[in-house]
Amino acid sequence: MRLRKNLNKYFPSDYLACKLFGLASFAVVTVAIIMPKSLAFNGPVICLFNRIINYPCPGCGLTRSVYSFFHGNFNDAYTFHHIGPIISILFIVWSFDIYLNNNSFWNKFLRSSQTIVVILLMVVWIYDLALFTIK
Repeated sequence: MRLRKNLNKYFPSDYLACKLFGLASFAVVTVAIIMPKSLAFNGPVICLFNRIINYPCPGCGLTRSVYSFFHGNFNDAYTFHHIGPIISILFIVWSFDIYLNNNSFWNKFLRSSQTIVVILLMVVWIYDLALFTIK
C-alpha cells in the first residue's frame, strides 16, 4: 500500500497499464510479422466457444487476418475477418502508447478506439450469426 502511494506521486494511476498495453500491441505486430505461415494457418483450433457451440466466436479468424495483413495479403485479411485489417492498423497505432500516453488526446483516442473495436467485433459477429441462422 505504501509503495503504491509512493508510485502514484510519480506516475499517473494507469501509467503501467498504458505501458503494458503498448508493449503488448508491439508484441502482436512483431509476432505477426515473424510467425511462420504453418503456425498461423495449420495450428490447432483453441477456441472453446467454437468447440462447444460449433459456431465461430467474435474473434475467430483474427489471427489469420492479422497475419495476412502484415504479410501484404489484404484481400485474405478481409476474408478471414472483416475487422482484421482495421485491428491490424490499430495494433500499429496502439504500439505508440509506449511513448505517447501522457497526452490527454492520446488517452481519449486510445480508450475510445478500444471501445469501438469491441463494439465492431460484436456487431459483425451478431450480423454473421443472423446470416448463419437464416441459411
